[in-house]
Amino acid sequence: MDEGFVMAGSVEIVQNVFASDGAREGALQAVERTCIQIHAQAVELAPVDLGQLRNSLMWRTSRNENGFNSQPGEQARQRDRLSIRPVEVEGYIGTNLDYGTYQEFGTRFQRAQPYLRPAGEQVRGTPDVDIIRRFGQESMEREFQRRRQRRTVRRV
Repeated sequence: MDEGFVMAGSVEIVQNVFASDGAREGALQAVERTCIQIHAQAVELAPVDLGQLRNSLMWRTSRNENGFNSQPGEQARQRDRLSIRPVEVEGYIGTNLDYGTYQEFGTRFQRAQPYLRPAGEQVRGTPDVDIIRRFGQESMEREFQRRRQRRTVRRV
């Protein structure tokens, strides 16, 4: 009496789980790289007397910060550090010096000597899509590898 065909064995299923962490990591890296580029341009463009304004310029993301007192000249005070705290995929470049705004926009007594806005415009012209594509793809690949799941399903 034939009871039918029964196959014993196993099937391997490889499943990639959505890599949102990889996408987030790529975006964070792109924001950080853009902040670094804008900061570097702003330091070059900042008007310098003693150097305190230039040294107070810094960048900050949700996980890193740098640039404060990174140049020669008069050092900025600790209270001049950028105080705003970015969340998630945000980045800020700036200073807490009161006269930083006067330099950027001018007053009725002093002409403007912009440094932050032109720095942002110069960096805006760079291939930021390539930056995002590069970091996004690299991060996604790492995340896919990390989350790759192998599971075996047995059928009897």
